[in-house]
Amino acid sequence: MRKIKLVIGPRSFFDKQITMPDLIALETYVTFYDQTNHNVIEAADEDKFRQKLSGKTLYGTSESFAAITQSGIETLSESLRLAVEFAENIVLQNPPRVVVHQLMASYPDKTEVLKNKFLEISKDDIKEFYEKFPENIYSQRNALQTLFTVLTEYQHRSNHHIPLVLMFYGPSGVGKTEAANLLGEILSGTLSRQQLSMFQNPSAADYLFGAEHSQRSFAWDLANRESNVILLDEFDKLGNLIK
Repeated sequence: MRKIKLVIGPRSFFDKQITMPDLIALETYVTFYDQTNHNVIEAADEDKFRQKLSGKTLYGTSESFAAITQSGIETLSESLRLAVEFAENIVLQNPPRVVVHQLMASYPDKTEVLKNKFLEISKDDIKEFYEKFPENIYSQRNALQTLFTVLTEYQHRSNHHIPLVLMFYGPSGVGKTEAANLLGEILSGTLSRQQLSMFQNPSAADYLFGAEHSQRSFAWDLANRESNVILLDEFDKLGNLIK
């Protein structure tokens, strides 16, 4: 075993960390592990694991963890013991926090965390936004001046770990969404958009605030986003349940 790589970021960043063509999926390994270790007729044989894992990279995507039970997540470090011994590498995308803690504690010398780095705002980005804004959004000169000032101040900050939050407020059709689209296009190449007006039922609370690890959540989508510009569209139309 060379490394256990815990990749925090979108699928495109995760795929770059897998350099070997011979792969085995986490779901396949966990199923094999459970079947082998619960076989009452034939005892578990480490040679079977060696044959299955030798020279291969064990990989798991964000979706892989949704297929594993809660108890399986809580004991995943132990389940991966033979994979650590026989596999060439282990690469996991956006593992649950409990899995990160398990692996860091059990295999501190082998485990590394790789985080996707989004591009920071540059002066050229702000200049491009300032020039393109009037071409895409009309009669919003005051809004443009405010955005220009805020983006410039943020660009000069020494610490960009705290996100910049902007609220675009106004009636329909004045360019709120278009302004966000333009920011996403210039700063990240695309925009991560959440249509909050769709959240009008009890399951919306589970999505926004989290429930079982196997369920899709806002945190899951944030971890897998391709853009660092996130639009929470129609925030004022959230259901009373969320408010």
